[in-house]
Amino acid sequence: MSMKPKAIIQGLIVIFPMGLIAMVVVGLLLHEQRRVDKQEENPMGQRVSEKAMMAHYTKLKDFMTPREFASPVGQQNLVRVSAFIEGSLSPMNTGKIVESENALTTHGRIWKQYSIVYEGKSKKDSVNYTFNYQSGDNVELAVALMIAEVLPDKELENTVTLTFAPEGGENEITQWAKEAKLRGEGMSLSYDGVDWVYLNDQVVSLVEQLSR
Repeated sequence: MSMKPKAIIQGLIVIFPMGLIAMVVVGLLLHEQRRVDKQEENPMGQRVSEKAMMAHYTKLKDFMTPREFASPVGQQNLVRVSAFIEGSLSPMNTGKIVESENALTTHGRIWKQYSIVYEGKSKKDSVNYTFNYQSGDNVELAVALMIAEVLPDKELENTVTLTFAPEGGENEITQWAKEAKLRGEGMSLSYDGVDWVYLNDQVVSLVEQLSR
């Protein structure tokens, strides 16, 4: 028995909006997937540069210091440094996707952790660096951001992960920062008492080591 025209119309009234919603959802998912694929396929690396490191350092020192959980000013600077890190690692600057997750809840706020992964030929011996954006030194963070911006288009031997978190983290870059300040104390032409030439050489050496 054939369906009555009224029943057909009622069915279309129900089915058409649901189909339209499904099409929109699928379209959005496909668009997001294309956006993600495009970002992953177009890594953009920068050259190691003393000037770039000093620019990062100046912004950190002038606009994001001091950083601490206990005071309103310190918390505001933590919010700023968190946004600065996320922006520096963003697809617009590196062509890579930044992974973020809630890492720490303290003093009435949820603080995020940011990670960026650089795929290497082998995942067997992956290399991981964690930088503390709350207690970490401005020199260390400036160098860490420089490394993050240099690695995207390098052919790495092993997968490298850089993580910026509100807690933990001390590594060889921490020691570089301390050494650079010791060296810079006696240098009349050093910017803000830091040996940036030394840091530049250390970053170049690290990138070469990771690329072997």
